[in-house]
Amino acid sequence: RGLFKAIDTLNTSRALVIYSFGLPAFVMQKVFSTIYFANGDTTSPFRFALIAMFCNLILAIALTRVFGFLAAPIATTLSGWLLTILLFRNSKVFGFAFDSLFRDKVLKILLASIALSITVNSMAAYFAAELASGYLRYITLLLIVATGAAIYFLICYLLGLFSKQINLFDLKLDYHPVIAKNISRPKLTIPPSKLKFNLLGSKDQPVENQKSII
Repeated sequence: RGLFKAIDTLNTSRALVIYSFGLPAFVMQKVFSTIYFANGDTTSPFRFALIAMFCNLILAIALTRVFGFLAAPIATTLSGWLLTILLFRNSKVFGFAFDSLFRDKVLKILLASIALSITVNSMAAYFAAELASGYLRYITLLLIVATGAAIYFLICYLLGLFSKQINLFDLKLDYHPVIAKNISRPKLTIPPSKLKFNLLGSKDQPVENQKSII
């Protein structure tokens, strides 16, 4: 207790900023990995993860003398993007691609995020004195967060992300499964007649009287 100084707070914030650049990569890894798993390929993601892990280790050691404690977040972020790129590039063998609607919405969200970042950083610099003084820092911080959120949603609305014609949940991936070479897929051994899911049925009713979907 009491050993965490102001310089430690600054160093922690620097590391978190570097980690934040890798967040999109970490999220997309989960998305791209499911493409391989759905097509019965569990070897490729494992192989790519090993490559990224070794790159992470090598970079962390090599950059320690230059960046000190920041070498670990830098190496983790770079290796995270490397794994994402490997997963995405090789997912094309399964016919995976982003459609135009997805690309359009990602671009608009990126623009709104840039506007949010500019707003928050500008207000933080303008209210620097208030952020450093007593109870005013909490009120000022609340004001900055509320203003940034308002700007973000306003930009999203002006760009048409909240329009009735285009729903935010209409994001789709242009994904058409194709037969990939050298990939074994498990075969379904359960007869189709056994694949029934009872819906809207109660425990008191027999299975024959319950609605089912084959």
